[in-house]
Amino acid sequence: MEDIIMAEEENAIVSRLGVTPEQLIGYVYSGILAVFIVTQVEPAFIKKTIDTTTALLFTIIALIIGIGLYVFYFRIIGEFVLYPFQHLVHWFVDRLRGKTGREHTSCVRYFGALGVPVGFRRFAYEAIMALFHSDDVRRRIQLQHGELHVLYLTAVEGFAAAAYLFFQGRDFQIWLVVGTVFFLGALLGDLRQHMLECTMIKAKGEQEVKKFLKDVGCLS
Repeated sequence: MEDIIMAEEENAIVSRLGVTPEQLIGYVYSGILAVFIVTQVEPAFIKKTIDTTTALLFTIIALIIGIGLYVFYFRIIGEFVLYPFQHLVHWFVDRLRGKTGREHTSCVRYFGALGVPVGFRRFAYEAIMALFHSDDVRRRIQLQHGELHVLYLTAVEGFAAAAYLFFQGRDFQIWLVVGTVFFLGALLGDLRQHMLECTMIKAKGEQEVKKFLKDVGCLS
């Protein structure tokens, strides 16, 4: 009973904020991680910042930085680098397993097999995630994506820290290792997640999926 009440309270808070659980996790985590990395890389800067601001103002600044970092990561780095690379890895894994056409376990490849043009497949995936599933299933998927963003964000910020230290001629190897480990973990987790989502989509039936894709303008 307590778990149900807590879940309802969490849903109410997220709803009032106007963000998804996936976004909320990304905003908060990216800001906290950035602050932690700066404390390790440039501790004097963090100390000076804390000494010249209040705890509340510092928290607000960290949250604002987190929102900015997450949006840049999600809309730029993710859309143009991470997600295309992940889809390529997934295609390669499917090919090794002999999965083709409607047997694909990658959502975007499956949509391609249904006739969705290349330029609309990412949009089709986002539409499916936002509108196709029930509220409970959608929320669970968003939370799972939020967990994956934790891995990706740690990798991206770890690589950024390594690059910063490298160009300053300082030891950067530990952050390079952190970035690499979390990036590999993110790829593996993302691969499994998309396999699960593709299975869930196929379970609805091909005709229902195609009807939805036609309704949102991804199929003619």
